[in-house]
Amino acid sequence: MNNQRVSATLFTALAFTGIALAAGDAAASGVIVCNNCNSVAQAAKQGGDGLVIVTDFPNKKIWGFRNEYDRETGQFFPRPVSIPASIVDSHNNTMTMTDPAKAQITIRQNDPGSNAFPFPAGFEGWNAHHIATDTNMRGQFAHALAAHYTGATTSSNLWNNLTVSLKSLALGWLGTTGRFEFVTVTVFWSDGSRTVMTIDKDDVTTMDYVPGQSFDSEGNRIPDYSIGRGSGDEYVGNYQFSNEDGLNEWLYAASQYGIPITGTRSKRMSCSWDGRTLSCHYY
Repeated sequence: MNNQRVSATLFTALAFTGIALAAGDAAASGVIVCNNCNSVAQAAKQGGDGLVIVTDFPNKKIWGFRNEYDRETGQFFPRPVSIPASIVDSHNNTMTMTDPAKAQITIRQNDPGSNAFPFPAGFEGWNAHHIATDTNMRGQFAHALAAHYTGATTSSNLWNNLTVSLKSLALGWLGTTGRFEFVTVTVFWSDGSRTVMTIDKDDVTTMDYVPGQSFDSEGNRIPDYSIGRGSGDEYVGNYQFSNEDGLNEWLYAASQYGIPITGTRSKRMSCSWDGRTLSCHYY
């Protein structure tokens, strides 16, 4: 059978046994949806050669198999295998999100024990300013954060690809049940600054940066590209900085997005929006 496609006949036949293939992409990827499953092993056979994950979303279960082709019968024989812990943990975390409030996740760089999923390594010394002002750094972190959220951090590309497909299908299923359309992740960096990102079923290999929602450690909103999209009103108000480093980081962000600042330099300023331009003044 060509696993890139699921024929109407096969789809109908599987439906009668409790097996629901979530489009050809699910079959091709080796992830089979079998909600309220009557025969997990039978479902696994439809995943093609090699590693397969069978998932039952309503019952929050997943099973791993390795399909081996039997030349005598012309069918696949599924042998149970252990699914990597990062994938199991990620799936369990997602399936416990029973309402929009639980789709709001907070992770802290300096408090790994409290996190729902691991904070990506390799970003020591970074903060919300880097993500708000540097496109490349933002993209790098967005992909790493998504990989850790989906559990695609194993040493096997096959397992990583499977968990990406599984996560997309899981978020899609949760969306159809009316629970939520996306997951929001608020990232607290070691310096206390924060970044907000989201992930949805359409692309779980990266996270989307939420513009206008980055703050430094003192609660000052960090300028980003949202200003150029007409959202400068979110930045109206007073800003205070306790040290020169914090002020300099904010000024750099302001220069990146063309925010004029007037007056005698100090650690306090006020910003206003005229409908087109955000401007700030030291006081």
